[in-house]
Amino acid sequence: GGCVRDYLLKREINDIDITTSAKPFDVMKLFKAKPTGLQYGTVSVQKGSLTIEITTYRKDGEYLDNRHPETIEEAPSVEEDVKRRDFTINGLVMDEQYNVFDYVGGKQDILDKIIRTIGDPNERFKEDALRILRAVYFQAKLGFQIHKDTRESMALNKELIRKLPNERVLNELLKTLKEPKQLMALKTLETTGLMHVLPGLSKGIMYINETQKEPLFIDTFFSLCFVLNGFV
Repeated sequence: GGCVRDYLLKREINDIDITTSAKPFDVMKLFKAKPTGLQYGTVSVQKGSLTIEITTYRKDGEYLDNRHPETIEEAPSVEEDVKRRDFTINGLVMDEQYNVFDYVGGKQDILDKIIRTIGDPNERFKEDALRILRAVYFQAKLGFQIHKDTRESMALNKELIRKLPNERVLNELLKTLKEPKQLMALKTLETTGLMHVLPGLSKGIMYINETQKEPLFIDTFFSLCFVLNGFV
């Protein structure tokens, strides 16, 4: 996932996820693992300050709330497991010998600096609407362009954002604002129309896109948005 992406980009790695054919209880027998998400086949191992999540290969069932699958079942292979993930650049896997396996074209998209969903973007976003905002976050983090089909689907499915819990939307936005390509991401929020499903922020985002050349501090961003929307 993101760990392999950052390894290839020679970026600092601070998040490691492992996928395995082993069952969660087998992993717990081998390591001092804690059951942190058994409904998803996930246990966690603590190594110093680093939490490593270990998840059994899985396939997701139908998504009825645009966020979580209703059912989970074991997948027969890592290739099948990868197909459920969000973006090609996050769909890479690496073994213990540092061999990278790419079933979705993620390595080429990293070279081309492209953010693209795995499979049909409409399906991926209807499964989990938070992925729409995560595409913007990864753009802010990496400075990659969003693929045309993925971008068009973000605009088409933007109303799904309204169904997400406010705290999840806010958390994703805060992460985006902290990244170096903040202005690039804010422009995407405007051109896709996503800013219109982020209450109170559209006037601020438009003003920033028209006038600013450098990223803003988070407090400055929200203060500007609140003032322009007449909240203060």
